[in-house]
Amino acid sequence: RRESVVLLFAFALPLAAGAYANEYLIKPAFGQARPNIRALARSERLELTPAAFYALGDKSARTDHLTGILDADAARQMGLGEEIREHWLEETGYSFPSGHAFASSFVAAFFAWVGLNLCAGRRVGAVYLLVAWAIGVCASRVLLRVHTSWDILAGGLEGVAVGLVAAGVALRALERFEPG
Repeated sequence: RRESVVLLFAFALPLAAGAYANEYLIKPAFGQARPNIRALARSERLELTPAAFYALGDKSARTDHLTGILDADAARQMGLGEEIREHWLEETGYSFPSGHAFASSFVAAFFAWVGLNLCAGRRVGAVYLLVAWAIGVCASRVLLRVHTSWDILAGGLEGVAVGLVAAGVALRALERFEPG
């Protein structure tokens, strides 16, 4: 039971702290507009510059503005499906670095490192599925046009670095529970 608690805290605390820092400290410091927001501004559909859009206030104010200009008909004219439109309405924060890339890369790096150190045999193969999953998450963010490749690279590197450090801490703590 102690090992489970160590793994849980070594996983959850850095993931939560990293996600918080990314969303409320790092992204606002860089203040990079999302690619879809820049595209809407270039097409004059946004009716604002990206800077003016982000100056509207919090995410709910930006979502309200997008909802008013990006109805289902406008989305169809742009070649957006309803699911992508809904995603654009939800994702109105800053772009750099990608929080999804951070989180998925953190999860993959953490469990890959812990798994490779604690698992043996065929179970190790499952570890590599995490890497494929993280790559899929990262690729989807670019395909949805809510992040650039640089956003993904920065968020992914951030996630891998924090995930490997957290996994290292977890493995060191677990060594203390092994019989001498």
